[in-house]
Amino acid sequence: MSGATATLKYWLDSLGFDWASGRIIYQHTEEGCAPGWTSPESAEQIASDHVILTTEFDCRSGAPKCPRIVAEDKDAIYFPSQYDGATSLEMVWKDLDRYLDFENNETPYPGG
Repeated sequence: MSGATATLKYWLDSLGFDWASGRIIYQHTEEGCAPGWTSPESAEQIASDHVILTTEFDCRSGAPKCPRIVAEDKDAIYFPSQYDGATSLEMVWKDLDRYLDFENNETPYPGG
């Protein structure tokens, strides 16, 4: 995987997603369209071995191609964000008290 491509599995792993307690909702969009700029056609809860999690996509600017997902585990909520079409995966702690430890947990501020 290059700096220009990513997978949801890689991003979730990088953020410490707990696959044992995790849940992922995937909203399918029309093929060939940028998911971040396209309305979903359907939604489903997916398993940890769903093909969309290991499908590579271009995460650079231009068009938000990261698949539409929202995920949660016992500790956090995970969702894509985009700035100028470049995408990344964000994480928000469920326990807001974690943000009182500001040196280790800055409050979320997605965007560019």
